[in-house]
Amino acid sequence: MQSLFDVTNKPLKQAINKGFGKVEWGKPNYEFLQQLQNNGAAFAARKTQHQVRELTKALYDEKGNLKTWSKFKADTQNTVKDYNQTWLHTEYNTAVRRARIASIWRDTEEAELYVNMRWLPSRSANRREAHVLFYNRVFKRDNPIWNNGPGTLWNCKCGLEPTDDPAEDGGTPAAVKPAPGIDNNPGESGEIFTQSHPYYKSLTKAEEKAAAQLEKNNTFTTVEGDGGFLVHISKGQNKHEIKSNLAFAKRLVGIDKADITLLGVINEPGAINYDCIRHAFNEQWELKVPRGNNMQSAIQHELRGTKKHRFAFELTAEHNIRQIFKGIETTFISHKNRAKTIQKLDFLLPSGRLLRFVRKDFDSRISLLNAFKSQMAVKN
Repeated sequence: MQSLFDVTNKPLKQAINKGFGKVEWGKPNYEFLQQLQNNGAAFAARKTQHQVRELTKALYDEKGNLKTWSKFKADTQNTVKDYNQTWLHTEYNTAVRRARIASIWRDTEEAELYVNMRWLPSRSANRREAHVLFYNRVFKRDNPIWNNGPGTLWNCKCGLEPTDDPAEDGGTPAAVKPAPGIDNNPGESGEIFTQSHPYYKSLTKAEEKAAAQLEKNNTFTTVEGDGGFLVHISKGQNKHEIKSNLAFAKRLVGIDKADITLLGVINEPGAINYDCIRHAFNEQWELKVPRGNNMQSAIQHELRGTKKHRFAFELTAEHNIRQIFKGIETTFISHKNRAKTIQKLDFLLPSGRLLRFVRKDFDSRISLLNAFKSQMAVKN
């Protein structure tokens, strides 16, 4: 589900960023841009459910027998093409344009000079006659016409611009009925796609529950960590770990000198859930904040039998370097089969020093001792 969801969500996020433009943390529109991105994720989650439904139905023939892989693949080629190429292409272009409209609207919202907006002609070679009627006309910002304005029809290439030219007198002119799913002004609503879209319709309770979990895992809030770097927090973060993970991540970003994304929990068979992405390495990592004063025991407990590759431990004043050494020695040298998958281990000391170890450091006690000596000799 997550991988299929990413096929839609990643291009839509790129489209929204392209249309809206880059916004730095702390600027007025940062949270609004994140709202648009989260809206795109909600849309992608519902689309994923509809695609999964169609693919699932195609698994069986008219007699109820499971199809061969080659037969299933042949029968679903058009479905996959529709969802992940044809429709996605239109959705991408629409997201770019609606994000651009939202950006223009927001950037001029507080400007007293620009109380009116002008409907700009389409850049399309084949213009819609219904929209031609509105080209270059000026309306007040609070005129409801903008809920039926540029970007409210699929593949619409009309635009708008702020102006101090006088607006037309009178009421709201008759407008073209907007398409379901893009039937409002994104600059006012903070929505690229609305819930009137067919993707939001006719989902079963189970499908909506799955879509809601996908949406939750892939919508984010952001806080600032050490050094001005950011921690992006999935709304699906493990509720029992989020407090400790966030505190750890806020320290770690300052050392990495790069953002960290705290991930949601994927409840799918075979899923290996990491706590975060450390963007300094573009890798998924597991974060551990051991309780109590026995780091040696904590290392053995957390790494024994794991399928994960990278762990970062946060130490407290109760822990010491000797415990780290003994924990690694016991796990990797005394019992070589306990943690076969581990490739990297980081230990953040209370002082802010970060000790880093890689797989080759665990080959023997000598290599481990040398790794510790070289780590402690480095001043950081």
